[in-house]
Amino acid sequence: MKQFLAGLDPVQRFQLGEAVFMACHALPSEPLYHYLSAASPMTLWESEVRVAGYPDFLLLGHTHQPFQTRVRRTLVVNPGSVGQPKHGDAQAAYALWQDGKVTLRRVAYDVEQTIGAYNGLGVEPHTIEVLAEILRTGGHMPLDQTAEELWQAFYQAYPDKLETMFYLQKLLNRRVGLDTDKLTDATRPQWALNYCRALIQETAELTNCLPWKWWTCYQKFDKQHACAHIAELLHLVISIAQVLGVTPDELFDLFTKKHRLHLSPQEAAQNGQR
Repeated sequence: MKQFLAGLDPVQRFQLGEAVFMACHALPSEPLYHYLSAASPMTLWESEVRVAGYPDFLLLGHTHQPFQTRVRRTLVVNPGSVGQPKHGDAQAAYALWQDGKVTLRRVAYDVEQTIGAYNGLGVEPHTIEVLAEILRTGGHMPLDQTAEELWQAFYQAYPDKLETMFYLQKLLNRRVGLDTDKLTDATRPQWALNYCRALIQETAELTNCLPWKWWTCYQKFDKQHACAHIAELLHLVISIAQVLGVTPDELFDLFTKKHRLHLSPQEAAQNGQR
């Protein structure tokens, strides 16, 4: 099966009648791993459609979130997921293309039979419990799991540390009453401001762990508390990203682009010294 999958082309272009299609798992710019949600800025989608060559239909997956949206002349379609939903509906999601039109559909299937098959995978029982809850609820993790169990189960299913951090933070925010997927244009800026203010306060508390008071020679570097504040800052930064609709992959791309900008003057200075 691995050999078969490895032999597949990451991008498929084909034609049905007069309609031109392009299909890939993630996005045309990065067919396997790049991530854009339906709420991503239209400029990013326009860039992807341009990379695809403006087909009539651009078919995507990866996010497990069903949606369709028109970007210039191209209809972008994500049918969702059959077995690992992330959109709050336990039914299998798919899309039907017929006579030039696309319809997003869902169909019920035997979820418990699928869950029963997990018992033969040889994974930890609590991991099976988490995966079963995802199937039964359409993507929600069980609330009675400990943080360690959540980490282990989600990371085993999706071995990406940044994505796991985003998922656990979303779960934590839901526990305290904030569902970032349900924010409106009116509430989104207010929540972003709330987290920005909290970020400023947490930075001030981190500062107090450092010996910045030159008039108090007894003050020492408190690494333990500094690390705790750094972790809390990450919680807040991830929450801001989720409030503003920034995905883990988008954040990684933004980080690497900013990294290149930071490197440019450094490399220029080094070349000048040479």
